[in-house]
Amino acid sequence: MKKNSVSKIRMSPLVLTENLWVLGNYYFNLYLVKGRHSSAIIEGGVSAIADRVIDQLESLDISPQYLVITHPHADHVTGLGSLMERYTDAVIVAGEGAKSFVAHPKAQETMLKEDRFISNRLMNLGFKPGRPSIDGLAIPDSHIVVRGEYEIDLGGVSLRCTKVGGHAPGNIVIFVPEMKALMLSDSLGFHFPGQEILPLFLTDFADY
Repeated sequence: MKKNSVSKIRMSPLVLTENLWVLGNYYFNLYLVKGRHSSAIIEGGVSAIADRVIDQLESLDISPQYLVITHPHADHVTGLGSLMERYTDAVIVAGEGAKSFVAHPKAQETMLKEDRFISNRLMNLGFKPGRPSIDGLAIPDSHIVVRGEYEIDLGGVSLRCTKVGGHAPGNIVIFVPEMKALMLSDSLGFHFPGQEILPLFLTDFADY
């Protein structure tokens, strides 16, 4: 796919079903789930797409009350700080172990390098980052910790967050029963378009 054609793909929120959208861009997707009284963003993305996501949320006139992190890998969490900065009252939700993993010096160094690489790569592909890549990353002490299962009521729509193992520390999946939607992140594996799923058991095969 040519660079100029890629840059035109999925520039606006993509409607999957009523009150469920895909935000971000062609390469990095975040999910917006809306209930009667609250809404939630699932995934943190990378810093390079944070401003695009914020613009998309503003186009929908929605300010999320929850920011849900599926697992602490760079491409799923390095955009969190920018979203927290914009939505200061939002509650952060993450699996048990995510905070300590992000805080580990070696893990953080790697994630910051990956975020810079991704920002540069997106720029080369025609997606200009809205801000510089990050120089630090942390999940706040006040976040909700998912140790087994945790349910969030958005008002007629519920997020059932379940801790799973195998792919990453602090890994959770989110099921929205009213929409029959399941956000697996990389928990199931990595899908190659037109091919099968590559297993990604980076921590433990038995748990996976």
